[in-house]
This record gives sequence, C-alpha cells and structure tokens, in this order.
Amino acid sequence: MRVVDAMEADYDRSRDAARPAFFYHLGDVVYFNGDEDEYYAQFYHAYEHYDPPIVAIPGNHDGSKLPTGTVRSGIATFIENLCAAPAARGRAPQAQDAPRETMHQPNPYWTLLTPLATFIGLYTNVPEGGEVKQQQEDWFVNELKEADRNKAILVCLHHPVVSADKFHSGSPTMKELLDRAVQAAGQHPDVVFTAHVHNYQRFTRTEGQRHHAYIVAGAGGYHHLHAVADFNGAKVTAPFRDLNHPEFVLESYVDDTHGFMRVEIESDLVTCRYFAVPRPQDPPNLPARIADFFQVNWRSDRLLR
Repeated sequence: MRVVDAMEADYDRSRDAARPAFFYHLGDVVYFNGDEDEYYAQFYHAYEHYDPPIVAIPGNHDGSKLPTGTVRSGIATFIENLCAAPAARGRAPQAQDAPRETMHQPNPYWTLLTPLATFIGLYTNVPEGGEVKQQQEDWFVNELKEADRNKAILVCLHHPVVSADKFHSGSPTMKELLDRAVQAAGQHPDVVFTAHVHNYQRFTRTEGQRHHAYIVAGAGGYHHLHAVADFNGAKVTAPFRDLNHPEFVLESYVDDTHGFMRVEIESDLVTCRYFAVPRPQDPPNLPARIADFFQVNWRSDRLLR
C-alpha cells in the first residue's frame, strides 16, 4: 500500500495539466494465480482512492491457474476484470464495495493509441522467461511496423529482455523475440518497459549512434524484492556493462525499496522519473524520492541524462 499511497500523493499534488492520464500496470496484478478471490484485496481495494484509469497487460501470475480448480483463476479472471465487453460496463463481482469499474481492453495483448505515443502491450504468458506463440508474434510485428513514427513508440512486456538481478535474470527468449520484431518491422521502440523482476533497473542499449532505454519496473507491490547480482564478490556499481550482453549498459537501479515510474510525453521527449517509496524502517511521513531521471528524444533516438 505504500506504493499506492505515493502514487495518490503524486497525483494529488500534480497540476491538472500534468496529472497522470492513466496507470499502465506491467503485469502480476493479482498473486499468485489470478485468483478471483484476491482481486478485491490486491486490486480494487488497493487502488480504491487512485482516480485515473488503470490499464494492464497480464503477468505470469495472472495467467497461471490454481491447481485445485475450486476457485476461478488464471487469464480468464484477468479478462473478466480488465477486458470486459463494453456491454458489461459496471463493477465486477470481485470489486465488492469498491467504486472502480471493469476496464474494456480489447485483449490481454493490445495496443493503446494516445495523441503523443503508441503503447504496444504484449502478453508474454506464463513460463519462466516468457513464451509467445506465432500468432502473437505476427501481431506484435505488425503493430510495431504500423506504429505512427510521428509519435513515441513504447513497448510493454512482462518478462524482461535484460536484467542484472540474482533471481530471474533477463530472458533470451524475449530478446530474440524483440530483435526479430524490430528486424521485420524496420523500427525500434523508443522505450521498452518490463517487470517480473522485483526491483527497478534502467539499461541503455546502444546501436551505432542510436540509444534505446530498457526498463525493469517490477517493484510495485510484492513484498519480496530481488537484489541486483554481485560480481567478483562486490555489489554492482552503475554504470555497469555485462560482458555477456555488451550492447546493454546498466545505468541505474534500486533494489532495496519499492517504487513506481511516472512517464511524461511532450513534443519530442519522453521524460521518466522513478520514485522510490519509503521503507517501513524509514522515518514516518517521509515522501517518495526521485531515484532515477532520464529523457529520451524519440525522434533522434538519443538518451538525455
């Protein structure tokens, strides 16, 4: 709840013109199995006082089913709450007394068109490292190819392409998928947002004179955080280049507290601020702090620090 409290405070103190238009959830909305009985506590009640719309792609925990089958779970409950048919507008049974209504996304993987950016969200399914069927990949390639180049192009996945954590690490499957899609579509997303790993990391991928930001933002809720790996017995110090992935540089990370990212888009710039929220042992009433800040000029594919 500390993260949601900080998001509410950020929204409340923002000027009307700069208030978040929506919250884009990168998956694992409900632990552990998309259990319908957990949607109230983990989603509807948790975000009861957060006013903007919430959109999402599923994570692996949203897609996996409870083994007993006694409670509805898995991707079906995600669809019921976030991909409801327009005719079903209103509150889902899981919302109980919370005022938030169901969302009407067209599919678990989908493209959100806004005046300033195209958000292409891909459901990377349940297996560790992600898995994307050919139908999904074909759709993804086409969405990337058809994305308006006069807007920022942002890709959202649950499983990370690259990660320096001790627990999951990056996914070769996701890297190969994205590389194939970029090659086939002829254009690269300006920022790639991922989650799954329970911390925050920012990588820069350099290809010639072009820079692309790859984000891991998975420290939004679950209590167990994932530490960044040690190398040669010492904690990684950013910037860090892993020789196994020399085109990626770890620019910044936060692995000891939870947080959320605020993304602002105007003109040629995508501006991102990562807010780290206070830990339980921190002094009371301590506000969230900006732990990372960067900008991407999406027209020139340049990273501005």
